[in-house]
Amino acid sequence: MAAIGTTAYGTALSLALRNFLSNKPINQTYTDHPLFDTLKKNASSATGPRLVVHVIGGSVAQPNFTSTGSGLFAPTVTDDIAGSAEFQWSRPLVGFVRVRYQDLEENAGKTQLADRLRVNIDDLLEQTKVKIVTLLHTENGSLPAGSFSSLDTLCNDAVTTVGGIDYTSAGNSFWRPVTETSPSSDPKVAIRSMVQNITKNAKGVRPDVVHVGEDIWNAIQEYIDAKATITSGIGGTDVELSWQSVSFGGIEVRWDYDCPADRAYFLHTPSLYFKYLTDNFLKSASAKQVNEAVSGVVNTSLDEVFPVVTIMSVGTSQRRALGMIDGFTAGS
Repeated sequence: MAAIGTTAYGTALSLALRNFLSNKPINQTYTDHPLFDTLKKNASSATGPRLVVHVIGGSVAQPNFTSTGSGLFAPTVTDDIAGSAEFQWSRPLVGFVRVRYQDLEENAGKTQLADRLRVNIDDLLEQTKVKIVTLLHTENGSLPAGSFSSLDTLCNDAVTTVGGIDYTSAGNSFWRPVTETSPSSDPKVAIRSMVQNITKNAKGVRPDVVHVGEDIWNAIQEYIDAKATITSGIGGTDVELSWQSVSFGGIEVRWDYDCPADRAYFLHTPSLYFKYLTDNFLKSASAKQVNEAVSGVVNTSLDEVFPVVTIMSVGTSQRRALGMIDGFTAGS
């Protein structure tokens, strides 16, 4: 069989990404990082110049009593009570698959092609995961230009304008999340206080998952170890348990190893949207040969580079149902 060749490999790569990833890209890609596991619940494709999310800010109808026999009256509907938030699409996030010229010429046959595709795609997916999750955990002020919203952007009340809505404007107080920068050193108290404050702020809507950094997770584990002693069970007595997740009042608390160590994010997943621009989630572009400097001299490389593009956005419909702890320090 003849060598694979650049054109054939590019076609195979594009088909593999489209067939195995485009139909269910989130399920296929985000299986290793806790935050992706949470966000994929509301992940899908979208269209339009920006991601538009209809927000929940209060009661549109505002029920009230009428005088006897007065009949029905029309409630006032204003944009500052119920409207839309607009989240910009990110600039293209471009990953690369680079294949050596000689490898393409030497390898032939279906098995070699499949092995090469698997290795290249696995590496591309891993690097894409690391890049996106790093940005999702980046402080708002440190995000690169053209990025999508991070958790710090959505959950931090120091960021006043999100999705085009400024919570400091009259009537927009519903858009303010809950932030605690001086939390209790007791993890139970810190989490309980935040859940109560968010529930009160969101008029009864509670977070359903909390992602915590290593400092908070270790404090939680120490609290559990001090309160719970396992004296019998499978495997004999004094069984040492490794906790994967814990629950607070029915709210799952997860260690998120991508999260900054002293932070915790309180998320209401039904109000979070993780969208990618239609047909632009890991979309493969045509191969290009690259020029590169070798020993100070620019040479044309015979290797082929396949750009793979992702355009995405992260937004929320109820920012007041989100919150974060920043600066947690465990007690001695």
